[in-house]
Amino acid sequence: MKTNKLPKIDNEINFHNRELFKRHKFDGTIKYTCLFCKEKKDIFSMVSNNGERMICTMCAKKYFGSPMIAVNTFCIGIKSHINELKQKR
Repeated sequence: MKTNKLPKIDNEINFHNRELFKRHKFDGTIKYTCLFCKEKKDIFSMVSNNGERMICTMCAKKYFGSPMIAVNTFCIGIKSHINELKQKR
């Protein structure tokens, strides 16, 4: 994983993206805002967890090395989920 410090998350943008995603899902004409670079892009240029913590693929590559790593570590938070499961054992 890349070590660039992550930008602060704007909760208003995060909320707006989630609401748009709930209504429009995979409509390629809707523009979502990247939480990191603040650029507006279509759904096919973004990664997220059902609209939550949505970032563009360029920022995913910049901060995480790849979009899939970004989804697993930032959008979904698999590492934190795995740690929670380990603690419950």
